[in-house]
Amino acid sequence: MENQKSYYAIIPAIVRYDNDLNGNAKLLYGELTALANEKGYCWATNLYFANLYGVSKRTIISWMKQLEKKKYINIRVFYKPNSKQVERRHIYILQFPTESDFYEPSEENFITYGKNDHEGSEENFTTHGEENFTENNTLFNNTVNNTKDKKNSVEQSSTVSDSFEEIWKQFPKKTNKKKAKEQFIKKIKSEQDLETFRKGFDNYLKYIDLNEWYHPQELFRWIRDDRFNDEYDLTPPKPTGSYQRPTVRQETIPEGIANPIPEKKLSPEKQLELEKQLAETLGITLEELHRQRAEEK
Repeated sequence: MENQKSYYAIIPAIVRYDNDLNGNAKLLYGELTALANEKGYCWATNLYFANLYGVSKRTIISWMKQLEKKKYINIRVFYKPNSKQVERRHIYILQFPTESDFYEPSEENFITYGKNDHEGSEENFTTHGEENFTENNTLFNNTVNNTKDKKNSVEQSSTVSDSFEEIWKQFPKKTNKKKAKEQFIKKIKSEQDLETFRKGFDNYLKYIDLNEWYHPQELFRWIRDDRFNDEYDLTPPKPTGSYQRPTVRQETIPEGIANPIPEKKLSPEKQLELEKQLAETLGITLEELHRQRAEEK
């Protein structure tokens, strides 16, 4: 039986705990270390990685740029003579990235490298020994921890994941769980971080319970904005009690209005005298006055 070459991925702690890298860029770094085992560099194309992870080439380029910006990888592109067409690409990587310069193979390593494996444009690149790779031997078969001080580190990713699930169950607004988990993993790097987060989270839940009018944020925004460091007013609100009608000022009503004085009935003689005075004022006779009143009735 033909012996198959063994390839394994290495993701050092300096890469795993780098907050400037997203999770997929870290995973790509591990894949690069596996593919670079044979010659000290990886020559797989963006198209190969795009097919491997089921994403676009633009996404792969973005991940590569993250790693290159942090100086975890060094990319060299070789062009065809007198042309801008890419002939091959070498990606160099350190087993344990540091601030020092990256190791690169001697010049003869990529001068004598077989051109038959790299004919055509970058889109036609194929990965040497690609058929020998399986999901089992390219994803985290071996992880090397280069952390010198582990005292305050959250070593097991499962611990952080379990802690998040517990947080998620308690939070009242369950939207964008994936984003919330990404932010949680980004923020929690030690036991002290987790303790600080829990304290702030518990206070936030109490604040929500005390204030029925308050609408909680989405969890991923709350974590992203470091709201677990806020101070929340946990003073119980004053009870409003039942509705009371406002006090109405009462005024004294004049006696003449509250208890009207009954009018005195005039005698026939007095009534006749008043009618005569009214007729004279109007310039008519008493008979005409009586006739007008009769018509009005």
